[in-house]
Amino acid sequence: MTDIEKLAAHAATLRTNRGPQDSRSMAGVAAILPDDSGDGCLAEDSRSLLNGHSQANSNLKRRRAKGSNGGEKSHEITRNNGRTKSSGSLRSGRDAASARLKGNAKSPRDLLALGAITGAEIGATVAMASLQNPAMLKPDQLLERYDPEEPANAIGRQLGVVTGGKRFLVFDEDSLNRELSKAELHRLLRGFPDREIAIFKEIPHQTFAVGHRPQRYTDQCPWDGLALYNGESNDGVAWIRLPKPTRRLIFIASQLLALPELQKYAELELFRLLAKAESRRKGSSFIIATRLFPSAFIQYRDYERQEHLPPLKVAIGGA
Repeated sequence: MTDIEKLAAHAATLRTNRGPQDSRSMAGVAAILPDDSGDGCLAEDSRSLLNGHSQANSNLKRRRAKGSNGGEKSHEITRNNGRTKSSGSLRSGRDAASARLKGNAKSPRDLLALGAITGAEIGATVAMASLQNPAMLKPDQLLERYDPEEPANAIGRQLGVVTGGKRFLVFDEDSLNRELSKAELHRLLRGFPDREIAIFKEIPHQTFAVGHRPQRYTDQCPWDGLALYNGESNDGVAWIRLPKPTRRLIFIASQLLALPELQKYAELELFRLLAKAESRRKGSSFIIATRLFPSAFIQYRDYERQEHLPPLKVAIGGA
């Protein structure tokens, strides 16, 4: 099934809860059908639908006039019959147009031109279809829907195709700045080459292609040097609960000096010892650590004088 056939099917579903349109709204539909569309089938479908609706209204008026001469009861019966036949004619015209629509419609605008769906309904239908087929979206719309966390989804792939893998995304730390990215996107679409550094209000910003972003950092585990996830090591030890000076000292002892005395402790055992001291008195964990690893403490002071203490941050992804 083609995209427009899917669109037509969805339009038919939405249309089941909508009442018949009057002749004025149908005339409005005819007004938006372009004369030079180049699609005679579409134009003919729309005119047939309009003519059928107008003929049904004319028949209904004649029946009402005739019924008035025969009394109120006759008028009511005739009016009801007229309504039934008018509604049947209108439904038949719509069904016929919908059948031809699958073979002739080429865009959502054709649905609107045929009177098969209202403007509000087609907005919802196009929104649904665009999620399934991002090729229907404009570059600005793709950028609005782009998720840096999922660059390989359909939206990300289509945005990468449109921009040719060139750089235009601008980030504020770890968040995508869509306003500045949009400005760079427009510059790119106008034929200008991409640039590694974009200047906005005299402030330089690095640019990135789809699927790339600035380096992201998280807290580092002092025991093994790996990234902490939600403050915990891979073994579930919540090192983030200890003060940073204590963690830095443990990092120097384990990663920079690899002190043999550290091997006497298991990770969880050392953490519990330090956490218990910290719970009794703030800063006590650092004092305990300096006594356990004196050579690491000497190195700590040396780094401190040089203003070169370990940052305890590790990159977890980026460009």
